[in-house]
Amino acid sequence: MSERDEKPKKVELEGIIAEKLPNNLFIVELENSLKVLAYVSGKMKMNCINILPSDRVTVLLDPNDKTKDGRFRARITYRAK
Repeated sequence: MSERDEKPKKVELEGIIAEKLPNNLFIVELENSLKVLAYVSGKMKMNCINILPSDRVTVLLDPNDKTKDGRFRARITYRAK
């Protein structure tokens, strides 16, 4: 594969749900105090996993994916018990 074909590496980080937004979106505050806009992964939707504010979660972050207001967009892949 050439350098052009390589996809950017996704980073897995832990954080705490700071706020719940409409349409299954969440504001997650990461350990490094960065706030990201996150959505629930498909497997978590299929298994009806409920996420509430102050839950500890693992997010998958793409460094190149930003929203219009400059926040990063991430996918919630795990909720700690």
